Amino acid sequence: MPRLFVSALSTVALLVSAASAAPPPVDVDPTHVQFGSHPYETETKKSFTVTNRSSEAVLVFVEQVFVGDDFSPGQIESTCPLTESSTLLPGASCTHVVGFRPSAFFGGHETATMRVIVRDVAGNTIYTRDVRLSGRGF
Repeated sequence: MPRLFVSALSTVALLVSAASAAPPPVDVDPTHVQFGSHPYETETKKSFTVTNRSSEAVLVFVEQVFVGDDFSPGQIESTCPLTESSTLLPGASCTHVVGFRPSAFFGGHETATMRVIVRDVAGNTIYTRDVRLSGRGF
């Protein structure tokens, strides 16, 4: 009898693993935006892209989780704006542009975290992904 229990438990674990292996509804690329090293008071812009890989329209939100003063997310070129939703049709993409302007006051290596939140059209959160930002001023 214990074998039957272990076998049934293994089957349940396999089903849970298969269900959790479903691909995410969107791709976020890159998930680590590296600005590299830049002289103080010079600005550099980089971006990350969100692509809808599902067969349904989704709503994309970009939020600041922890962002220091030298990073400036939500640049005007962004098609995935900060704090507003973007509707992405299947196969469509949007881009979020972040500026980095290191200052001597915050000198050295700096990091920040942005969060991409994807909701279905009913407003239910179906996916989240953090995007790390890093750069160094000198």
